[in-house]
Amino acid sequence: MLNRCALVLQANQYLKHHGLNYHSHSHFAEATADMALAPDIEAFRAKVIAVIEQEATQLPPEQTWLATSDVIESLFGKYKLFSQRSPLKEVGLMILTLPLCTVDLTTALIKQALETVRGIDVATWAQQTLGPSMFAQRRAVLNPKTGDTEVA
Repeated sequence: MLNRCALVLQANQYLKHHGLNYHSHSHFAEATADMALAPDIEAFRAKVIAVIEQEATQLPPEQTWLATSDVIESLFGKYKLFSQRSPLKEVGLMILTLPLCTVDLTTALIKQALETVRGIDVATWAQQTLGPSMFAQRRAVLNPKTGDTEVA
């Protein structure tokens, strides 16, 4: 016999694998309809379905949203591993490595990226969006240019 915890775990698993969309509540209801449940567990199942419906009906009918943070946590874990190789520990241009963890890097994809995105555009975007790096800020403070000396 299924208990409340097991039913909640089943709802979590369903949403983790299928996401949250306009029809999630009805699909979860169908997936759990044939279970032999005690009356109090059946009432709890109805409440779980109602909560899923309350959340799901707020979404546009054609969209499915993530229902867990697993993907985001995995991406940041990969980012941390990748950024450990960097001598400066800051979120800067390295943040652009996050999307690389979500695609299969093929020769064709890399070729397309190199042909369509200019380095100067990335640098401009980074300057406008992220501002100067911590290293650049430190360098500006510790080595101010006075304009009265010339580099040999």
